[in-house]
Amino acid sequence: MRDADGRLLVDGGLVANIPISYTRALGADVVIAVDVGADGARFMDHPRTALGVLTQVFVAVERVVSNQERANADLIITPKVGHIRWDETRRGAELLKIGYGAALESIDEIRNLVARYRAKPAMSASLV
Repeated sequence: MRDADGRLLVDGGLVANIPISYTRALGADVVIAVDVGADGARFMDHPRTALGVLTQVFVAVERVVSNQERANADLIITPKVGHIRWDETRRGAELLKIGYGAALESIDEIRNLVARYRAKPAMSASLV
């Protein structure tokens, strides 16, 4: 997919599965992230092939990178979707229901976060 500037954009995958630092760099004051991988890939069995081992390596690397990014968020929502494989697109309604429920469980934290942000005095810029 190309953006308005003609740049080719792809899913961050392993490099930026939870792009919190990129969001901050774009100027976000408050970051509420959703980590769909926090529940693990519970659908995976012990690997029996080289491809299975490679897949588990990718999952492990993604978790390390995601865990490093999580520290930069104001709030992390973690829907329990580890039982659903990445290619099970027909389960979209189930994923939405689980995500909606996870967001509702966090609604008080979201409200408190927004209230704290609104209560902060505006930062004034100064030239040096």
